[in-house]
Amino acid sequence: MIELELAKKFIEQITQFTDYNINIMNEQGCIIASRDPKRVGTFHEVAYYIMSGKEDMVVTSGENDYPGVRSGINMVIKIDGQRQGVVGITGAPEEVMQECCMLRFPN
Repeated sequence: MIELELAKKFIEQITQFTDYNINIMNEQGCIIASRDPKRVGTFHEVAYYIMSGKEDMVVTSGENDYPGVRSGINMVIKIDGQRQGVVGITGAPEEVMQECCMLRFPN
């Protein structure tokens, strides 16, 4: 399980590099950290789907495709090869993919 403090720290760090909303979801699909505080504590169906082992990445393009899910990209977080959570980046999938591929994080 991904720790809440780690999720919050990740949101703080990534905020320095992008204006997109970032969500971190736990193994039950609950948003535990987000740049949008109103989303914390809400259910994210795609995160639940990813955590159940179906996919490592899911791209959504419609606001009404899944309950609690906005347009964007959602990817599994693995620690030591185990599914620990999901990171979601809200926005037009093509734009999000392009910007995320260009992000470079300091060591």
